[in-house]
Amino acid sequence: EVEWWRDVLLAINFWVAGGLIFVPMTLAARKIVQDQRRARRLLEHTRKQVIIEGRLLKALVPREVKERFLRGDKVIADRIQDGTVLFVYVAGYGDTLLRHGADSTIRWINAVFSSLDAAIARTSVIKVETFNDFLLVYSRTRHGHAGEALQLAADMLSGLRVPTPDGDPTALLLGACSGDFTAGIIGSHTPRYSIFGDTVNTASRMASSSVPATADTPFVHLAESTKTQVDGNLVVKLHRRNPALSVHRRGSGMNIKGKGWMQTYCLTSDGKASRLTSGSSTTQVQATIQVPEEEELTPPWTVPSCASSELILSP
Repeated sequence: EVEWWRDVLLAINFWVAGGLIFVPMTLAARKIVQDQRRARRLLEHTRKQVIIEGRLLKALVPREVKERFLRGDKVIADRIQDGTVLFVYVAGYGDTLLRHGADSTIRWINAVFSSLDAAIARTSVIKVETFNDFLLVYSRTRHGHAGEALQLAADMLSGLRVPTPDGDPTALLLGACSGDFTAGIIGSHTPRYSIFGDTVNTASRMASSSVPATADTPFVHLAESTKTQVDGNLVVKLHRRNPALSVHRRGSGMNIKGKGWMQTYCLTSDGKASRLTSGSSTTQVQATIQVPEEEELTPPWTVPSCASSELILSP
Protein backbone atom coordinates (compact mmCIF):
# COMPACT_ATOMS: atom_id res chain seq x y z
CA GLU A 1 0.00 0.00 0.00
CA VAL A 2 1.41 3.33 -1.10
CA GLU A 3 1.88 5.77 1.64
CA TRP A 4 -0.23 8.98 1.32
CA TRP A 5 2.77 11.17 1.47
CA ARG A 6 4.12 9.60 -1.69
CA ASP A 7 1.05 10.84 -3.55
CA VAL A 8 1.66 14.29 -2.15
CA LEU A 9 5.28 14.25 -3.29
CA LEU A 10 4.29 13.11 -6.76
CA ALA A 11 1.69 15.88 -7.03
CA ILE A 12 4.15 18.50 -5.82
CA ASN A 13 6.78 17.24 -8.25
CA PHE A 14 4.31 17.36 -11.16
CA TRP A 15 2.97 20.83 -10.45
CA VAL A 16 6.31 22.39 -9.60
CA ALA A 17 7.99 20.93 -12.67
CA GLY A 18 5.08 21.96 -14.85
CA GLY A 19 5.08 25.44 -13.36
CA LEU A 20 8.78 25.86 -14.00
CA ILE A 21 8.08 25.24 -17.67
CA PHE A 22 4.62 26.76 -18.16
CA VAL A 23 5.05 30.05 -16.26
CA PRO A 24 8.21 31.19 -18.12
CA MET A 25 6.64 30.18 -21.42
CA THR A 26 3.50 32.16 -20.58
CA LEU A 27 5.50 35.23 -19.59
CA ALA A 28 7.66 34.95 -22.71
CA ALA A 29 4.61 34.61 -24.94
CA ARG A 30 2.98 37.64 -23.30
CA LYS A 31 6.20 39.64 -23.82
CA ILE A 32 6.31 38.62 -27.47
CA VAL A 33 2.70 39.71 -28.00
CA GLN A 34 3.37 43.04 -26.28
CA ASP A 35 6.50 43.60 -28.37
CA GLN A 36 4.59 42.81 -31.54
CA ARG A 37 1.85 45.27 -30.64
CA ARG A 38 4.45 47.92 -29.81
CA ALA A 39 6.27 47.23 -33.08
CA ARG A 40 3.03 47.53 -35.06
CA ARG A 41 2.23 50.85 -33.38
CA LEU A 42 5.74 52.11 -34.07
CA LEU A 43 5.55 50.93 -37.68
CA GLU A 44 2.18 52.64 -38.16
CA HIS A 45 3.48 55.85 -36.60
CA THR A 46 6.58 55.72 -38.82
CA ARG A 47 4.43 55.09 -41.90
CA LYS A 48 2.27 58.10 -41.10
CA GLN A 49 5.36 60.25 -40.51
CA VAL A 50 6.83 59.18 -43.86
CA ILE A 51 3.54 60.01 -45.61
CA ILE A 52 3.36 63.42 -43.92
CA GLU A 53 7.00 64.22 -44.71
CA GLY A 54 6.53 63.04 -48.29
CA ARG A 55 3.46 65.24 -48.73
CA LEU A 56 5.28 68.19 -47.17
CA LEU A 57 8.30 67.72 -49.44
CA LYS A 58 6.02 67.30 -52.44
CA ALA A 59 4.31 70.57 -51.55
CA LEU A 60 7.63 72.39 -51.23
CA VAL A 61 9.48 71.23 -54.33
CA PRO A 62 8.66 69.73 -57.76
CA ARG A 63 8.56 65.93 -57.97
CA GLU A 64 11.86 65.49 -59.82
CA VAL A 65 13.61 67.82 -57.39
CA LYS A 66 12.15 65.86 -54.48
CA GLU A 67 13.61 62.62 -55.83
CA ARG A 68 17.07 64.17 -56.22
CA PHE A 69 16.84 65.69 -52.76
CA LEU A 70 15.97 62.30 -51.23
CA ARG A 71 18.89 60.73 -53.11
CA GLY A 72 21.15 63.10 -51.25
CA ASP A 73 22.30 65.28 -54.16
CA LYS A 74 24.49 68.02 -52.71
CA VAL A 75 23.79 70.69 -55.33
CA ILE A 76 20.42 71.01 -57.09
CA ALA A 77 20.31 73.82 -59.66
CA ASP A 78 18.53 73.63 -63.02
CA ARG A 79 18.75 76.12 -65.84
CA ILE A 80 15.28 76.65 -67.32
CA GLN A 81 15.86 77.96 -70.82
CA ASP A 82 12.32 79.04 -71.57
CA GLY A 83 9.58 79.62 -69.03
CA THR A 84 7.17 82.23 -67.67
CA VAL A 85 7.35 83.62 -64.14
CA LEU A 86 4.18 84.99 -62.53
CA PHE A 87 4.32 87.22 -59.45
CA VAL A 88 1.17 87.89 -57.44
CA TYR A 89 1.03 90.56 -54.73
CA VAL A 90 -1.96 90.98 -52.42
CA ALA A 91 -2.93 94.64 -52.56
CA GLY A 92 -3.39 96.46 -49.25
CA TYR A 93 -1.54 93.92 -47.11
CA GLY A 94 0.53 96.51 -45.21
CA ASP A 95 -2.41 98.79 -44.44
CA THR A 96 -4.55 95.85 -43.35
CA LEU A 97 -1.84 94.62 -41.01
CA LEU A 98 -1.53 98.06 -39.40
CA ARG A 99 -5.27 98.62 -39.00
CA HIS A 100 -6.51 95.13 -38.11
CA GLY A 101 -3.53 93.46 -36.46
CA ALA A 102 -1.79 90.17 -37.09
CA ASP A 103 -4.61 87.72 -36.26
CA SER A 104 -7.18 89.16 -38.68
CA THR A 105 -4.53 89.70 -41.35
CA ILE A 106 -3.26 86.12 -41.10
CA ARG A 107 -6.78 84.69 -41.37
CA TRP A 108 -7.45 86.89 -44.39
CA ILE A 109 -4.15 86.22 -46.17
CA ASN A 110 -4.45 82.48 -45.50
CA ALA A 111 -7.90 82.42 -47.12
CA VAL A 112 -6.54 84.37 -50.10
CA PHE A 113 -3.55 82.08 -50.65
CA SER A 114 -5.72 78.99 -50.15
CA SER A 115 -7.95 80.22 -52.97
CA LEU A 116 -4.92 80.86 -55.20
CA ASP A 117 -3.48 77.44 -54.32
CA ALA A 118 -6.71 75.79 -55.45
CA ALA A 119 -6.32 77.43 -58.86
CA ILE A 120 -2.67 76.35 -59.07
CA ALA A 121 -3.57 72.74 -58.19
CA ARG A 122 -5.65 72.47 -61.39
CA THR A 123 -2.60 73.22 -63.57
CA SER A 124 0.97 72.03 -64.09
CA VAL A 125 2.30 75.42 -62.97
CA ILE A 126 4.95 75.08 -60.26
CA LYS A 127 4.47 77.04 -57.05
CA VAL A 128 7.76 78.33 -55.69
CA GLU A 129 6.79 80.11 -52.48
CA THR A 130 4.50 82.46 -50.61
CA PHE A 131 5.88 85.08 -48.27
CA ASN A 132 3.95 87.81 -46.48
CA ASP A 133 1.95 89.40 -49.31
CA PHE A 134 3.27 87.69 -52.44
CA LEU A 135 3.03 84.40 -54.26
CA LEU A 136 5.54 83.21 -56.87
CA VAL A 137 4.92 80.55 -59.51
CA TYR A 138 6.37 79.60 -62.88
CA SER A 139 5.39 77.57 -65.93
CA ARG A 140 7.86 75.69 -68.09
CA THR A 141 5.46 73.81 -70.34
CA ARG A 142 7.33 73.03 -73.55
CA HIS A 143 4.68 74.65 -75.70
CA GLY A 144 2.62 77.45 -74.25
CA HIS A 145 4.17 78.28 -70.87
CA ALA A 146 3.11 81.92 -71.20
CA GLY A 147 -0.43 80.85 -72.01
CA GLU A 148 -0.57 78.52 -69.03
CA ALA A 149 0.63 81.27 -66.69
CA LEU A 150 -1.87 83.81 -68.02
CA GLN A 151 -4.75 81.36 -67.88
CA LEU A 152 -3.79 80.70 -64.26
CA ALA A 153 -3.77 84.45 -63.58
CA ALA A 154 -7.26 84.76 -65.05
CA ASP A 155 -8.48 81.79 -62.98
CA MET A 156 -6.95 83.25 -59.81
CA LEU A 157 -8.87 86.47 -60.31
CA SER A 158 -12.16 84.86 -61.30
CA GLY A 159 -12.04 82.40 -58.40
CA LEU A 160 -11.03 84.82 -55.66
CA ARG A 161 -14.06 85.57 -53.52
CA VAL A 162 -12.33 86.44 -50.26
CA PRO A 163 -13.21 89.85 -48.80
CA THR A 164 -10.70 91.94 -46.89
CA PRO A 165 -11.20 92.46 -43.14
CA ASP A 166 -12.92 95.71 -44.15
CA GLY A 167 -15.41 93.78 -46.30
CA ASP A 168 -14.05 95.02 -49.64
CA PRO A 169 -13.09 92.67 -52.51
CA THR A 170 -9.47 91.50 -52.27
CA ALA A 171 -7.39 92.91 -55.12
CA LEU A 172 -4.23 91.41 -56.59
CA LEU A 173 -1.25 92.90 -58.40
CA LEU A 174 -0.12 90.47 -61.09
CA GLY A 175 2.94 90.60 -63.34
CA ALA A 176 4.52 88.15 -65.77
CA CYS A 177 7.81 87.87 -67.64
CA SER A 178 9.10 85.10 -69.91
CA GLY A 179 12.67 83.98 -70.46
CA ASP A 180 15.40 81.88 -68.88
CA PHE A 181 16.10 81.52 -65.17
CA THR A 182 17.60 79.11 -62.64
CA ALA A 183 15.69 76.98 -60.15
CA GLY A 184 17.26 75.11 -57.25
CA ILE A 185 17.54 74.41 -53.55
CA ILE A 186 19.63 76.66 -51.33
CA GLY A 187 20.70 76.13 -47.75
CA SER A 188 21.31 73.01 -45.67
CA HIS A 189 19.32 73.93 -42.54
CA THR A 190 15.69 74.47 -43.52
CA PRO A 191 16.54 74.27 -47.26
CA ARG A 192 14.47 76.41 -49.59
CA TYR A 193 13.47 75.92 -53.22
CA SER A 194 13.59 79.15 -55.21
CA ILE A 195 14.21 80.66 -58.64
CA PHE A 196 16.76 83.28 -59.67
CA GLY A 197 17.56 85.46 -62.65
CA ASP A 198 16.66 88.63 -64.50
CA THR A 199 13.38 87.10 -65.68
CA VAL A 200 12.32 86.67 -62.05
CA ASN A 201 13.32 90.24 -61.18
CA THR A 202 11.44 91.65 -64.16
CA ALA A 203 8.29 89.66 -63.30
CA SER A 204 8.44 91.13 -59.79
CA ARG A 205 8.72 94.65 -61.25
CA MET A 206 5.79 93.96 -63.57
CA ALA A 207 3.66 93.04 -60.55
CA SER A 208 4.77 95.91 -58.34
CA SER A 209 3.97 98.41 -61.13
CA SER A 210 0.67 96.77 -62.02
CA VAL A 211 -2.87 97.93 -61.29
CA PRO A 212 -4.98 96.35 -58.50
CA ALA A 213 -7.16 93.72 -60.14
CA THR A 214 -10.28 91.80 -59.12
CA ALA A 215 -12.62 89.38 -60.86
CA ASP A 216 -14.65 92.34 -62.18
CA THR A 217 -11.59 94.40 -63.18
CA PRO A 218 -8.91 91.92 -64.35
CA PHE A 219 -5.43 93.24 -65.07
CA VAL A 220 -2.15 91.37 -65.62
CA HIS A 221 0.97 93.42 -66.39
CA LEU A 222 3.11 91.77 -69.09
CA ALA A 223 6.71 92.19 -70.12
CA GLU A 224 7.27 92.25 -73.88
CA SER A 225 8.87 88.80 -73.69
CA THR A 226 5.53 87.41 -72.50
CA LYS A 227 3.42 89.42 -74.93
CA THR A 228 5.35 88.03 -77.89
CA GLN A 229 4.29 84.50 -76.87
CA VAL A 230 0.61 85.35 -76.63
CA ASP A 231 -1.17 84.17 -79.78
CA GLY A 232 -4.73 84.18 -81.00
CA ASN A 233 -5.45 80.69 -79.66
CA LEU A 234 -4.58 81.78 -76.15
CA VAL A 235 -6.75 84.88 -76.41
CA VAL A 236 -9.65 82.70 -77.52
CA LYS A 237 -9.14 80.46 -74.45
CA LEU A 238 -9.01 83.50 -72.20
CA HIS A 239 -12.05 84.91 -73.93
CA ARG A 240 -14.00 81.82 -72.87
CA ARG A 241 -13.16 82.66 -69.25
CA ASN A 242 -13.95 86.33 -69.70
CA PRO A 243 -15.38 87.51 -73.05
CA ALA A 244 -13.92 90.99 -72.57
CA LEU A 245 -10.27 89.95 -72.05
CA SER A 246 -7.69 91.10 -74.58
CA VAL A 247 -4.06 92.23 -74.73
CA HIS A 248 -3.26 95.95 -74.90
CA ARG A 249 -0.10 98.00 -75.20
CA ARG A 250 0.37 99.91 -71.94
CA GLY A 251 0.76 103.48 -73.10
CA SER A 252 4.06 104.45 -74.76
CA GLY A 253 6.16 102.76 -72.08
CA MET A 254 7.03 103.38 -68.47
CA ASN A 255 10.00 103.62 -66.15
CA ILE A 256 10.55 100.38 -64.23
CA LYS A 257 12.67 100.51 -61.10
CA GLY A 258 16.03 98.88 -61.73
CA LYS A 259 15.21 98.26 -65.41
CA GLY A 260 14.80 101.72 -66.93
CA TRP A 261 12.27 102.63 -69.61
CA MET A 262 10.30 99.64 -70.90
CA GLN A 263 7.41 99.12 -73.24
CA THR A 264 4.98 96.89 -71.37
CA TYR A 265 1.59 95.36 -72.08
CA CYS A 266 -1.47 94.30 -70.13
CA LEU A 267 -4.04 91.57 -70.26
CA THR A 268 -7.25 93.26 -69.21
CA SER A 269 -10.89 93.67 -70.07
CA ASP A 270 -11.85 96.01 -72.88
CA GLY A 271 -14.03 97.92 -70.45
CA LYS A 272 -11.17 98.51 -68.03
CA ALA A 273 -8.88 99.54 -70.87
CA SER A 274 -11.53 101.99 -72.07
CA ARG A 275 -11.92 103.50 -68.59
CA LEU A 276 -8.17 103.83 -68.27
CA THR A 277 -7.88 105.56 -71.62
CA SER A 278 -10.82 107.88 -71.16
CA GLY A 279 -8.77 110.49 -69.31
CA SER A 280 -5.26 111.78 -69.78
CA SER A 281 -2.44 109.77 -71.29
CA THR A 282 -1.34 108.59 -67.89
CA THR A 283 -3.20 107.52 -64.78
CA GLN A 284 -1.91 107.97 -61.26
CA VAL A 285 -1.25 104.70 -59.44
CA GLN A 286 -0.46 105.06 -55.77
CA ALA A 287 2.86 103.74 -54.46
CA THR A 288 3.70 101.33 -57.25
CA ILE A 289 7.25 102.34 -58.20
CA GLN A 290 9.94 104.58 -56.82
CA VAL A 291 12.00 106.65 -59.19
CA PRO A 292 15.72 106.87 -58.30
CA GLU A 293 17.00 110.39 -57.86
CA GLU A 294 19.44 110.17 -60.75
CA GLU A 295 16.68 109.50 -63.27
CA GLU A 296 15.36 112.67 -64.86
CA LEU A 297 11.60 112.48 -65.21
CA THR A 298 9.11 115.28 -65.16
CA PRO A 299 7.11 115.35 -61.91
CA PRO A 300 4.57 114.43 -60.76
CA TRP A 301 5.69 110.81 -60.90
CA THR A 302 3.05 108.83 -62.73
CA VAL A 303 2.70 105.25 -63.82
CA PRO A 304 0.98 104.67 -67.15
CA SER A 305 -2.01 102.43 -67.00
CA CYS A 306 -3.30 101.12 -70.30
CA ALA A 307 -3.89 104.74 -71.19
CA SER A 308 -3.40 105.51 -74.87
CA SER A 309 -3.36 101.76 -75.20
CA GLU A 310 -3.28 99.92 -78.47
CA LEU A 311 -5.29 96.73 -78.78
CA ILE A 312 -2.77 94.01 -79.62
CA LEU A 313 -4.73 90.78 -79.51
CA SER A 314 -8.45 90.18 -79.24
CA PRO A 315 -10.64 87.20 -80.15
